Amino acid sequence: MDSLNDQVIKKSPQLQDEIKRLIIELKNAMTLSESDKRLLYQTTSARLVTIINEFELQPKLLEKQLGSYINDLCALFLEDDLAGDAIGNVIYTFAKVCTFKTVALFFSSDVYLFDRLIEKCNDSNEAVRFVSLLWLSNLVLVPFPIETIGNDIRKRLVDGAQISLTTFTNISRTQVAASILYSRLLSRPDCKHLLDSYFERVVTTWPRANSSQKLGTLMIVNKLLKRVELSQEQTKGVYSCIIGDILVSQISNSSLIYSIKVLCKIAVNYIKHGLFENVAEVINNLINDILLSDVTFETNLRYAMAKAMAAIVAQLSFAATNYQSQLVQFIVDLINTDETNVPKIHTTLLTLGYVSLSKNLPMPYQTSCIQLASRFLFFRIPKGTVSIGNQVRDSACFLIWSIVRNLKHSSPLISTVLVNLLQMLVFDELLLKRCSVAVIQEILGRLGSELVNTANQGEFIVNFVSKLGLIRLNQNICYDFIESFYYDIDLSFLVAPLVDVICEQDGNGVYLNKLLQQPEAMELVPKSVIDFNDIVCRLKGANKWHVLFQLDAFEEGYQQFDDFVFDESKLDMIKGYFYSLRYKQLTESDWHNVLNISRHANLFEELKQVISNQDGIPIQEILHYLPHDLNLSRTIFNSRNIDVSQYESLLSLMKDPHVNYAIRANLIDNLAANVPPCFKVQDIYSLFDDYTTTDQGDVGSKVRIATINLVVKNNLIDGTVKLKLIRLSGELMDRIRYLSFKALTGESFSWRRFFLYKLELKEHQCKVEFWKGVAFTTGSVIGNTKIINESFREMLRYGPNDTDFDIWLAFLKRPEKGDKRQAKLVSSVLQLILKLLDANYHFECPVNYHSLFVKCYNLHINTKNSTRVSAILQIFLHISQRCPQLRSRIYGRFLWILTNHPSQELKAFVGEHILFELVDGKDLLSRYELLDWFDITQSDLLFIKSVLE
Repeated sequence: MDSLNDQVIKKSPQLQDEIKRLIIELKNAMTLSESDKRLLYQTTSARLVTIINEFELQPKLLEKQLGSYINDLCALFLEDDLAGDAIGNVIYTFAKVCTFKTVALFFSSDVYLFDRLIEKCNDSNEAVRFVSLLWLSNLVLVPFPIETIGNDIRKRLVDGAQISLTTFTNISRTQVAASILYSRLLSRPDCKHLLDSYFERVVTTWPRANSSQKLGTLMIVNKLLKRVELSQEQTKGVYSCIIGDILVSQISNSSLIYSIKVLCKIAVNYIKHGLFENVAEVINNLINDILLSDVTFETNLRYAMAKAMAAIVAQLSFAATNYQSQLVQFIVDLINTDETNVPKIHTTLLTLGYVSLSKNLPMPYQTSCIQLASRFLFFRIPKGTVSIGNQVRDSACFLIWSIVRNLKHSSPLISTVLVNLLQMLVFDELLLKRCSVAVIQEILGRLGSELVNTANQGEFIVNFVSKLGLIRLNQNICYDFIESFYYDIDLSFLVAPLVDVICEQDGNGVYLNKLLQQPEAMELVPKSVIDFNDIVCRLKGANKWHVLFQLDAFEEGYQQFDDFVFDESKLDMIKGYFYSLRYKQLTESDWHNVLNISRHANLFEELKQVISNQDGIPIQEILHYLPHDLNLSRTIFNSRNIDVSQYESLLSLMKDPHVNYAIRANLIDNLAANVPPCFKVQDIYSLFDDYTTTDQGDVGSKVRIATINLVVKNNLIDGTVKLKLIRLSGELMDRIRYLSFKALTGESFSWRRFFLYKLELKEHQCKVEFWKGVAFTTGSVIGNTKIINESFREMLRYGPNDTDFDIWLAFLKRPEKGDKRQAKLVSSVLQLILKLLDANYHFECPVNYHSLFVKCYNLHINTKNSTRVSAILQIFLHISQRCPQLRSRIYGRFLWILTNHPSQELKAFVGEHILFELVDGKDLLSRYELLDWFDITQSDLLFIKSVLE
């Protein structure tokens, strides 16, 4: 499989074409209305951001076209204020991926843009301010006196930058852009007086400044120290401000990061001037006052500190190698043998790693640093239910890798480190496994000729590294490594750590046995001594009997469990107990143990193996436990000899709606995989109709899904099952619809295909089941509106006919008391008919509206179902318009409701929704608006009668 880098390289042409197309789409939006433009800017910029982020691993792929992209985006930024936020976010993403400096280079150098961009620095939108500030940071570098642009230009630039610098305290993108602008302005040769006054103001106002002002100042000073050389007085002033805050602990983490960066640059400056006493003072501040202080030393601080110390070491390598060696030794000595301070360890290892990466680690310290790193390759500290130490192990790998890159020869220590890294690869977490692979490849690539003791060294190393790249890594123990290298290298070094993992957590005894039985193989690292008796003692002590039973050399048998009686204190022994039962006919005591254990642990595979080897089962005891045992419900049909009466008992439980739906679905799934000889497909017909509903919703759907899978898996689709699947193919629930239609036709579901399938149905009952399923979706008033509307559109495309209408009428029967499913069918069919009438659908052949009226009339009397009654009354209105013969009866019904019905809500519904449709004319509408439907007077009734006549 291609690496992420390779994938980006392959996709780059297509991604770049898409970026160009989307930028053109942004430019073309100028012709749209304001609301449409806002929507297009938002959606298109979001897609651009997503695509640009894909180049994060290979930013240089963007740089060839970057100038063109930035020019087009900047033109639109200036042309349309509405595009500001969208363009700002896109340009920021380019800057984040390709660096701010790179993107700023492509901004226009037109000095006439100063005024417009300074105005935009006051915009309320952060993205607009960001682009304006970054653009100005490029313009401010003009190679002529800046006052020629405007007398007040300096002040306006300072004010524009200051707004963003003091607004935030989180190193936001606008703060970074503002600090670049401000520092570049101050570093101009014609702004020397501005620089001097700036530092005077910093020292004077520092005690009164708030946290955001201090952070902004530190960001500017950090940039300035890269561009100009400060005077000793200015340097001392900044240093005093920073140290004062650190010593009284009045500093935020964001400010502390920049304080570390500034102190680093101050120390480098001191080194250049030979002020080594000052350097020592700064280092003392960095280590003792920051790293070893009570500050919560989060990850960003650790990296900032590591890079700062590495930069100081690098500068010392030019000016004073003796001081460099002393500083490296001081850093190494920060960690003692029993150190547990994670921030200190992590920072120290990172520091040494960066020092070595820049080739500034003196050779005498390479061995001691490797020894130091190897001590922390397995560093873990328990913290509650988890352990911490990933970052320490990661930085230990980094340090070893950076040193190995500079080694010319191997040593015995490297062999020891290689063993540790291979153990990390097998047993550590995913990220650390990947780190270990990188270091192993580096070691073998550079030092393999000294480590590999075989005739074909080059071929062996190439094959080894190639296999490493193909191993499937995840969070679990990497048994794939054992499989891949079992016959290539001696793996005895994995035995002890595997036993440790098994004892502490769990593991696969098959692979431990395999390691113990490994034939002679090339020793990439020295062979480990294996004491089998010690392994047995440790596994016994940890109650890992199931692992012991998997070892060929273990000969004690299963006597340990001859008189085993389970209780909750023996949970750690149950895997071993189950292993001892695999090929045994269970006694009554064993069955009692097994059924008790099954409820306490997820031992599905173990339980399945035990049950599958039994000649019989204690059905009464099983029926007692089964309704509450998920493991047992997934395995009971694995028994080899289930007789008819036992099968019928299990079938009854499977159909019992009072039993947990998950248990019933599991039983059906288990039955699907182990169909007994006494099974008949008729036994499961009713399961297709399970619509059990609880607080969790339609839990019966799990039973229906399992039943569909059963008939599909065992090819049990007879005529009745086909009818059930036709109905289920029209249901609202996606998964049931897809599974059913796939079982019927072998095709993927779509509503168009389903209605085309309807045209193939010849039998009347098939058509009945088809509409019964469709009604529950198309006629639904709740659920996914997209699915409901799509089904209705396809129904209109299909064009229902008079035969379909007659089927719908047949559904309109008064439901039996308590028959919720029939009641829902009636409501759904009524809604389906109402939707068709509302859509002004006309049947090609005349349909029997009189029968529809009679059916609806009978359904709306003597019921408190307001949803059904309101739908029927609306249907009555449509019937009155399509069938004039029934108009007087329908209008009479409306009038009776308004006159005599006890429900005020129903009267109001008729008045507000039905009568409103019948009022015609301005005068009538004026009178209609005066009606109070909760207090209808005699004159109101006279008016209503006049409307209904």
